[in-house]
Amino acid sequence: MSSEEDASLLVIVLDTNCVWWGERTEGVHHGSPHHQKNGNLNDANHASDSSQILLTELVDGVITFGNAHLLTNHKNTLAIIACQANRSQYIYPPRQSVATHNAATGATADTLQLLKNSVKGELSHLLSEVDDRELFAESITAGALCMALCYIHKKEQHLMTGEKLNSKILVIKGTDDHSEQYMNFMNAVFTAQKKNVIIDACIFNHDSGLLQQACDITNGIYLKIPHTKGLLQYLLWTYLPDQATRAKMSLPPRTHVDYRAACFCHRQLIDRGFVCSVCLSIFCDFQAICSTCRTPYKILGGPVLRKKKKTA
Repeated sequence: MSSEEDASLLVIVLDTNCVWWGERTEGVHHGSPHHQKNGNLNDANHASDSSQILLTELVDGVITFGNAHLLTNHKNTLAIIACQANRSQYIYPPRQSVATHNAATGATADTLQLLKNSVKGELSHLLSEVDDRELFAESITAGALCMALCYIHKKEQHLMTGEKLNSKILVIKGTDDHSEQYMNFMNAVFTAQKKNVIIDACIFNHDSGLLQQACDITNGIYLKIPHTKGLLQYLLWTYLPDQATRAKMSLPPRTHVDYRAACFCHRQLIDRGFVCSVCLSIFCDFQAICSTCRTPYKILGGPVLRKKKKTA
């Protein structure tokens, strides 16, 4: 089977954190517990001044990008995962389709309409279920990556003999990294590398050191877009082409990747540290017992001088 006939699966991890998008930013920063909860997707347009793109504009751009991916090849498939501060959920295909593996393939009129209705309906339902007590400034990107890899694995199990599936994950993210996700995040990245899954990253706000490592390890594209209003143009020109086409394009240059690890004790990036020989946990200070696997360490001292036996 030629590469042109191979099916392509794109899984989009969409960061829809309510705090970052400004839906409850003012109430959270001022510590007011009396902010009103509203799950309507249109109400999420009240973004802060630092955000140049509205959530509805982001959703419309992602839907158009998903349509373009499905129109590229009649065998292409698509999945979209919304990532929040406390959970991640499929917003396309619908949840019943994910459970029964009946996701539509290709770009028919019914499929494109289902994509639009499912993304907006499921996302509005997800926003309405957000608990005000669980609002954080970071999203669980590591969990969404694990869900994407599980979905890819399920799709690969249903391939016919001789078929090949080219899979890639696109992370569209605005929130900052959280060092507590480092271990789970890197486990997901190395799993993607082993399965030849490309991880791309489209960043809105500050640079993400974790996603820089993920893109570099899996040979993906990392780009912090300078103008968020032009999101759709960046998606179509940078992330839509497949791996073979990318080799012939002039893509954004690779950025400097910060490969420092986060210690397991304080969750801070360190240059040097102590590594557990059993579970490979990293600590910035020496510990007599590993806090992860509870392994005690033997402290090696100087050579022991033994007395010589007296000879008769």
